[in-house]
Amino acid sequence: LMMPTVYTRAELDYDLVVGADTVVEDAYDPHCATVTEGCAPVAVISAENLRDYSRGKAETALIGNVLKRNSKMGDYVIEDETWDCIWSELIENGKGLKTVYDRPGFVESDYKFSAEMLEEMIHELDRLITKYGASPWDTMTTANKL
Repeated sequence: LMMPTVYTRAELDYDLVVGADTVVEDAYDPHCATVTEGCAPVAVISAENLRDYSRGKAETALIGNVLKRNSKMGDYVIEDETWDCIWSELIENGKGLKTVYDRPGFVESDYKFSAEMLEEMIHELDRLITKYGASPWDTMTTANKL
């Protein structure tokens, strides 16, 4: 999102980046073995919600609250009262780093995905729906949001 024009479409070709005919196996993050509280998501953050004018502040608070509850980061998180102001400055007033949304003359629907990219996204979505739609995940708020 931050530097959308760094690579050409050809440089991002799946076969070039991943390798022709490479079968990518689903993997479990190796760091999960070292996480003392288990390896389950504590929150699901939506970039679309974060940029949305009616849901953005609540999504920002979700991020802030996750960080505040973290024993390693909680002491360093700024006060809750500042979160709405920061969201407004970044999203409503367009301050901060530029993203694809800041390109003049373009709207989100101008960006297209190749059939190959869409197939991979659908495969990943199907995998996540299958995984998180079953026990023990199906009763968790994070899995249901996903």
